[in-house]
Amino acid sequence: MGLLDVWVARPGAACRVDDKDWVVRIEDAHGAVYQWAGTSYGALAAPHAHWAGNMQPGTFVVSAYRINAKKGEPNQSDSAIVEVGCDGVRCVRLFVRVRPVRDPNPPPDHEKPPRPDRRPLDRGKQRDERDRQSRKR
Repeated sequence: MGLLDVWVARPGAACRVDDKDWVVRIEDAHGAVYQWAGTSYGALAAPHAHWAGNMQPGTFVVSAYRINAKKGEPNQSDSAIVEVGCDGVRCVRLFVRVRPVRDPNPPPDHEKPPRPDRRPLDRGKQRDERDRQSRKR
């Protein structure tokens, strides 16, 4: 058995640990929620962004998410691949990306800048125009 120690970084700050409650998800190498000895590792409470537990040796994909995140707050971490051995501690820190927030109230259509006409010219018209230009020469 090895100890897996998971910490979730504060959103946008890889060197700090978040102080909010997160949920840790551990998957096997095939992307399925890891289950062992009658325990499912799909929704492990991580108060103050921390979870630790004994794991069977193997390779796992670890991620975390927040259930009660406010609108616009990051609610999911990146994933990390970790190999748990038979002895010692494996420590994982999960990074939370801060994505730009989309404007919930985009301007009405009449305030948007006009889009240029992106339709391609008719190839026949282009050929006729070239022919006219070459005849003028």
